[in-house]
Amino acid sequence: MSSHIIVRIGIFAVFAVSIGVTLVHLMGKPQGGATESRPSFIPQAAQPSAHTQPSRTMSRIQTAALRSALSAPVVAMQPELFEGPLEILPPDTVAAIVLPSWADTANLVDLSDMLEQFRGKLTELDETLADCGIDMSELLDPSTLGIDPHGPVVFAWLDVRETTALIGFRVQDAALFEQTIGNVLTYSAENSGNQFRTEQQGDAVVTFDAQENARLAIVRRPGIAFIAIHESWRGDVETAAAQLAWQDSADSLTNTDIWNDTMHNVHGRHGLLFVNFPAITQQAAFALDEEQKQWEQPGGTPEDDEWQEMQRNRHYAARNLLEAVVGSFRGFGAAVDVSGARVDLDARVLLAADSFLNGFVRNRTLLSPLQKAFREKPIFWLDGALDPTKFRELVQMVAMLGGGDPDEMMKMAAAAMGIEGNPLDLLDGGLGFALFQSSDEHHRQEWGFTASIGIGDMEQARIAFERASAMANVALGSLDDTDDSPTNTASQITTIPIPGWRNLHAGLTAESLVITTDIEVLTRLLDGENSAISSWGIRNEVASMLSGVGEAGSMMLDFSFVRSKNNPSSMVTGGYTEEPPPDASAQQRELWEIDRKLDDAHRQVEEDSAESRNILSDTLGALALTARGEGPAIAVRGVWAFGASDIREAATKLATSAWTLDEITSRNNEETSKLYQRRWEVQESIQPQNGEPAIDPECVDPNGVCTSAATAAPYYEE
Repeated sequence: MSSHIIVRIGIFAVFAVSIGVTLVHLMGKPQGGATESRPSFIPQAAQPSAHTQPSRTMSRIQTAALRSALSAPVVAMQPELFEGPLEILPPDTVAAIVLPSWADTANLVDLSDMLEQFRGKLTELDETLADCGIDMSELLDPSTLGIDPHGPVVFAWLDVRETTALIGFRVQDAALFEQTIGNVLTYSAENSGNQFRTEQQGDAVVTFDAQENARLAIVRRPGIAFIAIHESWRGDVETAAAQLAWQDSADSLTNTDIWNDTMHNVHGRHGLLFVNFPAITQQAAFALDEEQKQWEQPGGTPEDDEWQEMQRNRHYAARNLLEAVVGSFRGFGAAVDVSGARVDLDARVLLAADSFLNGFVRNRTLLSPLQKAFREKPIFWLDGALDPTKFRELVQMVAMLGGGDPDEMMKMAAAAMGIEGNPLDLLDGGLGFALFQSSDEHHRQEWGFTASIGIGDMEQARIAFERASAMANVALGSLDDTDDSPTNTASQITTIPIPGWRNLHAGLTAESLVITTDIEVLTRLLDGENSAISSWGIRNEVASMLSGVGEAGSMMLDFSFVRSKNNPSSMVTGGYTEEPPPDASAQQRELWEIDRKLDDAHRQVEEDSAESRNILSDTLGALALTARGEGPAIAVRGVWAFGASDIREAATKLATSAWTLDEITSRNNEETSKLYQRRWEVQESIQPQNGEPAIDPECVDPNGVCTSAATAAPYYEE
């Protein structure tokens, strides 16, 4: 199976793909070994017979029954959600995602209708599953595979380095599930030569792919099953399988203090996420220590000793940063609730009471200064307030990671700014950033931004600002004596032109340093004007998240940038002028003609994809988050408002538009690949005459400019 088929399926059926497509794909890779007529890994009792072979086509009665089953109302999460696969996850599991049930989730997005709509495009997958005795429609109702459709579905990750991923679920019919496994593994063995082995571990049956470092395991315990996939070459999946086979629920993840303290205060009916930060910190620290051991080579030259000392210092700084920052977190828990065309998020970040990050964010008592500056909605908005002392400490730790001396760096910065003390002492912890986008008549995007940095010592800040303004005039003023040169208006606004882009404007307001590409934003702040989020033209449920009063921070992402007229990828090749130079050679004229065709092809893609991009943008809507400090924890609320009547319509529109865009892009790549190949050949034919860098035939850059090590060096004819 090709990888792009798997990606497409992921649009509409995460669980179905994980159980069916991913399993078949992984075991469909040749690993060597002879093909056997009937592999020995299938227990005799599980050997499929002719009369028990699952049907390859569901009857209309079955389909009707499936629709009826999936149309049952979605229920709130119950305590039994934590039974089954979740209750035997190891206590050091680093992350887990839980769906209340596959049937409820499939019903939520009307997956049966979506599959019916896209089935004609999935011929390759359909045929492969049929060879395994599985009809694609049966993935919608996992009871036909022996899986409980109303039990919780768990996705988990056991480590951060070896990347062992799990899919866990309840088994409804053990014999039917064994038969399904037998069919799939038989297909893999007969078509790809893969071999498997099965062994008993306690009350669990475990099947591995029979290679030196196993990367796939299927673990079956009474009423529960896991598929474990090991993505790293450094180890194998056997350790993870043994953990799942022998884990006692009494000391599993859901019986740890971190889980209970984190998850007891988050609420949502349709999904949970948990992140175990102590496990991440411990595993990451071990990985850093193992890496450091590789550099320890005693008895080297003085140069070697100096280099190793530098590595030790960096290792120390990295460990310090890891333990201070990541080690500050205990757990992260989140729950989502779907209602109509919106998804609400309730999350909690639990911090250690004595940790570095406890108190790192602080709740505002006033409006964000950045919020008051805009009369139109930004594409992206991030704004918050931090504890200035802890922010300074964090900057120092990051500086040490680069091998520098933070104190010496701050002394040099203070001298350049003409102030005394540490420049970070000027800040009050307020930070903000907003991104804007517009387009010209050629549909080329033009980005702009506004950033604000809260100032606590305005007197010292003004000295530094005036010094920086003077330096900007000296450094850039001589480049251009027109009106675009740096200016300083009444010591309030300094403007610096950025060649080929826009002017940057900087100024000190009553409470912050503001840097922006829109001088009107800065002027309004200096004049004391106030704007309201209600004037931005965003939905009320999104706007309500961004007030900033009493909150530590907020974030907003508007997906209108996906629209064709504002899409960042709406770029022409720029590889040719209106006409080739009069003295151009035949090869240069051919290059010009190729660039013209490439430019036309890329413009055609934009035209063909405009409608789908607009649908995608409108359907994605906007996302907003807000955070509030609550003792040794940060409470996060969020809302994602889709542009649809309900979540089913949103899911269908997103899948349809994404699929269409993928097809348009694939078609364009096929059309332009020959042009890029010919462009490389022509460039190679004239290269010995001018000594220009070679152009990579695999390069996908619109200009054909290669940056790979193999072809970046100039080629000269000897």
